[in-house]
Amino acid sequence: PVAAPVAAPVEALAAADLARPAVARVRAPEASPLTLARADWRRVQRINREVNRAIRHREDSAVYGRPDQWALGEAGVGDCEDYALAKRAALIQAGVPARALSIALVETRRGESHAVLLIDTDKGALVLDNLSPWIRRWDQTPYTWIARQVRGSPGVWRAVEA
Repeated sequence: PVAAPVAAPVEALAAADLARPAVARVRAPEASPLTLARADWRRVQRINREVNRAIRHREDSAVYGRPDQWALGEAGVGDCEDYALAKRAALIQAGVPARALSIALVETRRGESHAVLLIDTDKGALVLDNLSPWIRRWDQTPYTWIARQVRGSPGVWRAVEA
């Protein structure tokens, strides 16, 4: 399997830091916390599809009156991090260990900041993304990797090494 993007620790990430271009450097694969059986894979695909359909994209400034508000998209609207949080919650409720899930911040080809959910599996880190119905390995996406939560520690972020 291909390892997920890894990085040196950062104390705090500012919005400007997250917008800086970076390229992932890959370390040797770590032991993966989740082996995906066929039924697990179908469940992950179903949850990804259901959340993508259940939430209509709408920027936080239009919904909350501020530029960035992380929420679960419970009102049926939200932006990229809201999709990621909703998928994370649904997967945990479905029995996926929280330690296998982390949110990553990326830059799209158009230079926009974007958040996705990663699920660390025996097949590598897979990306659940509201911009695509397809679940792909992190290294098969068109993104520049900026930062990700430390696996098992959602309050700790690591910047991806440039």
